[in-house]
Amino acid sequence: MLRYAQHDTNCLTVEHRAAGGPESTHPQPRAMVNVETMNPFTRAFLVSVIAIVCMLSASPAVAADAASHQLWLYYPTNLLVDKNVDKIQEIWGRAAKAGYTHVLLADSKFTRLADMDPRYFKNVERVKKIAADLKLTIVPAMFSIGYSNDLLSRDPNLAEGLPVRDAPFVVKDGIANLQADPAIGFKAKWGFKDDAVKV
Repeated sequence: MLRYAQHDTNCLTVEHRAAGGPESTHPQPRAMVNVETMNPFTRAFLVSVIAIVCMLSASPAVAADAASHQLWLYYPTNLLVDKNVDKIQEIWGRAAKAGYTHVLLADSKFTRLADMDPRYFKNVERVKKIAADLKLTIVPAMFSIGYSNDLLSRDPNLAEGLPVRDAPFVVKDGIANLQADPAIGFKAKWGFKDDAVKV
């Protein structure tokens, strides 16, 4: 391993250490360079060479740490459609070759599995096999927040209600119906409409 240190404003020490580290019994040759006597071009060249050598002689620990990093692919889709699974084979294959390790798989059907037919689960098994062959880890995206339309499709009453006070109700045949206050109606003439809308 090569390293350099600046001892004062004028001198650089370039030191080579054997792979064994500080405890190595190999001799440690040193070279003292006086940078004050160098012209600017030589000094810049020396610094560049040292930087390049240091990068090329990175320790195996650093390389191993870089290899342990995870690359995730976010992939929303609809697994009920057969063609979408065919597309997964292509895209995930490219991702695996690029070094991706995980796929965050999102499908609104994950919140409605009880309503899915066998064809859906057959496609799920296809996707699992594709991931296994490519050595990709599937992480299903669950509990969608934001608009929460996936969850609310199961039960709209899960939506948080706004407090309402003094709302008028009209009771008829034992049933109370909310009444608009003031009454809602359309204007006789539109004040604005999209160009694509025909009235």
